Amino acid sequence: DGEEAGPALHRRIKRDGHLHLRGLLSGEEAAAFRPYVVSEALAIAAACETNCQTKDDPLDEQCRGCERTAATPSAMPKSFVKARNLHRSSPPTARLVTSPRLAAVAASALGVDAVRLYQDVAFLKEPGDMESSGTMRPLC
Repeated sequence: DGEEAGPALHRRIKRDGHLHLRGLLSGEEAAAFRPYVVSEALAIAAACETNCQTKDDPLDEQCRGCERTAATPSAMPKSFVKARNLHRSSPPTARLVTSPRLAAVAASALGVDAVRLYQDVAFLKEPGDMESSGTMRPLC
């Protein structure tokens, strides 16, 4: 929410286990990045459907984020897309997830001096799909 920082964010995440920071991105910023994130996530999901259905190794780099493998063909509902590491193939998404401002907020919330990007994850749901995604962890 812009006004809260440092120890207050850290206390909230320790107390609640998560943060919802309304206004972290302005409406204009979110609108500018949304098409890139959505299109890249859908492209990764389509590549997963095409290339990774029979892969033995779900961590194969070619399957960047593939969750539906031969071993678990219905691991995720069709109406739910989870795509990892969009920053590797989408420069606009890379600018978003490597933003010094967002990294500073994350570090503040975690009570550390700095953070390093391990992975980015986009979670997309079909409109109206209210199924639980309780096992998903956007911050790993």
